[in-house]
Amino acid sequence: EIDIEGYDMFAVNLSVNQTRGVVLYVMKDMKATQVELDVEFNEYVIVKIRERNAELLVCNVYRSPNSSNENDEKLFNLITRICETEKYSQKVILGDFNFPGINWTNWTTVDSSNKGLGLVNCLRKNLLYQFIDQPTRARGSQTPHTLDLVIANDDCIDNIKYLSPIGKSDHSVLTVSCAWKHE
Repeated sequence: EIDIEGYDMFAVNLSVNQTRGVVLYVMKDMKATQVELDVEFNEYVIVKIRERNAELLVCNVYRSPNSSNENDEKLFNLITRICETEKYSQKVILGDFNFPGINWTNWTTVDSSNKGLGLVNCLRKNLLYQFIDQPTRARGSQTPHTLDLVIANDDCIDNIKYLSPIGKSDHSVLTVSCAWKHE
């Protein structure tokens, strides 16, 4: 049901009751393999894409809006582990992070709980960029929020397009180009 012609599908937790599952699609003509990291955060899938003498690491994340502080710390540890993986010169982390209280224009939290401050600090500590600058989720009269993020360790992301949601989703579809460097 969820196969897309011309793409390889990499997935985790699709049949686990307490999780949403995470899927990442890569065009079949790209050399992609799944990567496992020894971390406690469960809602992610990572692939490495190899072309010529370079490898790009791509991680897709889902963080529940009801995530506990402990689970958030596990996510931040995942991000740090990805950044510590020196084997891959370029890293892209994307997905539904569900931190509505972050103002990405100035990298501050705008709600009293400061729930997103941990993510902001994690990205700063790991010298990461966050590229999404428009709301990605809107529902009825609720305030639109930037919940879906594209993060990278260098300025390789461009041509971001915000497209209409698919089906009953209230999240924008994002298409991005990654101009990763080949040696």
